[in-house]
Amino acid sequence: MKLRKKIVLGVTTFSREGSPAAESCASGGSQRRADESSSGARASRQVRRWRTSIIIITLLGTILYLSQFHLDFSQDYRKIDGYENIVFMDAWSKQCFRLCAWGLVKTEDYAGFEDHRQYDRNSYEYQLIVEKDQAEWVEQVVPSPDGKYILYVERIYRGTGTTDDEDVYYKVYSVDDDVSTTIFSGFRQFLLVDWK
Repeated sequence: MKLRKKIVLGVTTFSREGSPAAESCASGGSQRRADESSSGARASRQVRRWRTSIIIITLLGTILYLSQFHLDFSQDYRKIDGYENIVFMDAWSKQCFRLCAWGLVKTEDYAGFEDHRQYDRNSYEYQLIVEKDQAEWVEQVVPSPDGKYILYVERIYRGTGTTDDEDVYYKVYSVDDDVSTTIFSGFRQFLLVDWK
């Protein structure tokens, strides 16, 4: 009679070959291995779920973080002399912004900021942008300090029937070149502008 040595989960058992105890031991060991492999598969699936959840949460967090910025990746504004002196301001928070490579970025407050929403519709600047640039709903008009450019804000209504449903375009009209350049735009991006 031969004794069979079996180690299962750190416990050593001895049984005779061919005995029912040996067969049950062998089947018990295979059952335990099957249980261990299925628990390993469950753990693997759970790890994948956690990874997917973390990726989704990170993606949503990134989107929420970026949504606080005013994004616009056009670089057309770089053609305008003195663009770095254009200041945008949120009327509610009084936070100032300036142009940068990805849109607008927060900047230090500008104490001399002037509100240009009340402008003269008979002024030379207003008449020029309406006539030459076919601007329709102009909200703010700001001449540049050197008089070569006119910064203005145009709102275009989308026509969906809701209030404040406009695309807002911040444009600079070059008096010398008779060219208009959109320096920033966005849906419902209602900001004040000034040129210091």
